[in-house]
Amino acid sequence: MRHIVILGAGFAGLSALHTLEQATLTRRKLKITLVSNSTHFLFTPLLPNVANSELSLKSITFPLKDHIDPSTELIIEQITGLDLKHNQLLTSSQPIPYDYLLLAPGSETDWKDHEHWKDLCYTCKSAEDAVLIREHIEHTFAKAAQLPKNERQSLLTFAFAGAGPTGVELLAEIYAGLARDVFSKASPDLVQQTRFLLIDPQDQILTNLPTELQKFAHDHLSNTPGISILTNTSVTERTEHEITLSSGETILCDHLFWCAGVKPSSLLQNSNLELDASGRVMTDSTLQALGCENVFVAGDCAAPPEAPAPNAQAAKQQGPVAAQNIIAALSGRAPKTFSFQHLGDMLTLGRGRAAIKVMGVPLQGRVAYAMYRAAYASLMPGAMNKMHILTEWFEHDLATARIMSLPNLPMANLPTTEPADKDTVEE
Repeated sequence: MRHIVILGAGFAGLSALHTLEQATLTRRKLKITLVSNSTHFLFTPLLPNVANSELSLKSITFPLKDHIDPSTELIIEQITGLDLKHNQLLTSSQPIPYDYLLLAPGSETDWKDHEHWKDLCYTCKSAEDAVLIREHIEHTFAKAAQLPKNERQSLLTFAFAGAGPTGVELLAEIYAGLARDVFSKASPDLVQQTRFLLIDPQDQILTNLPTELQKFAHDHLSNTPGISILTNTSVTERTEHEITLSSGETILCDHLFWCAGVKPSSLLQNSNLELDASGRVMTDSTLQALGCENVFVAGDCAAPPEAPAPNAQAAKQQGPVAAQNIIAALSGRAPKTFSFQHLGDMLTLGRGRAAIKVMGVPLQGRVAYAMYRAAYASLMPGAMNKMHILTEWFEHDLATARIMSLPNLPMANLPTTEPADKDTVEE
């Protein structure tokens, strides 16, 4: 019996698994194994929505065992290495042998020589991260309300290192949550002391997105009270209560969110696979690892010719192609060439606001936000999971509308994150 092993249960791994399961319904001579270090699938693009309490954790995660075929073996194990010579994955206990391997282990935080800052920063890469951020924000403002005005500046300063999609969305969602749940009830002086700093060494934010989306986001954030954008700037030093910038300025800051990028899984570093400069596995146009006939790669770790930016959209397209090509290799058929179909770009700017570009048309406003939600719900595996996330969004919006309409609720003198009256389209 031929054994196919999939390493990783993210967008690429899970979409590849479902393709293999469908293709092997009549091929009982194949064994399929899914290997993951977690029992659950995690919808990472919506972690900022959990961090700001807009969504619950159960909306963006589900047990893997509920979404795989009974004939598929599920192994929850931390992989310690790849033994390509002997066709096996190494673990702390028994090795896992394979005939064909589909690599989709995803990415991890890139600390860029600042590993020693781990205990002094927040990241948003896991379910635990999102819950920790949510609880920390709540604790911060409860504590700040008890302190004298002159003792809470560092406590009310939030810095985000990295102005890519993760940094921008996390800042925007946290700010939106505070405007909704905290600023409307807090004293005006506490609101005025709250600072958000978006810091990036490049001369523009969101440099990997279309210029129209850069402008939408920059205009929205820079015109929001309390938010400052610091481009051509980086964080050079970090202590418990301060950050130092490349300009030499030192800022009182208790909260540094590290959003300065990700890198392919470190598992690949000693694998003897051919890697590109970023650490991704180089493949041919069929997603077969160079020099390895029985290894295919998909998701954030794959570097095919003309590789797309690593994201959920690319991963979900690569997984099925890699799976189809493993079946083709077993059947003696010609493999399929991977061709990325770019479906558009989008990001959230807080509740009721989004910036998207689909079919060449940039858009922001209510329609853009509805499309953003619909697009992300469509990426969620499983019809019931899609329905669950849309339902929770709807229920949250209703609850928020009720709270904000209470006549006796004191409102701070600060703009809310409600969308503009009209949608705007960039000409």
